[in-house]
Amino acid sequence: MSEQQADIATLSQLVQSMTQLHEYCLLLQQGAQSFAAVLPAEWQGAAMASFQATFQQWSAQATTLAEAADGLTKHSQLVLQAYQQTIDALNTAWTDFSAQLA
Repeated sequence: MSEQQADIATLSQLVQSMTQLHEYCLLLQQGAQSFAAVLPAEWQGAAMASFQATFQQWSAQATTLAEAADGLTKHSQLVLQAYQQTIDALNTAWTDFSAQLA
């Protein structure tokens, strides 16, 4: 048996956390858009114009945050996959080597 140690559980938790962050960003953005959609019935004039300008800025930044969270999610999934594949390859190599010695 090899002496390697890997913390796959921590990497798996990271993937789960990044996935949750991405989902939360999307839900937050959807909720804010739903709220903003009902305001025209309540607000008008300068207040509405100011809100719309501010909301557009916020929405653009929220989109950037969601895209960054998606990128982190995908990257963490690739890291986990590469880590697991490396562990599997090393275990196979060690098993083959041990079999040759026997």
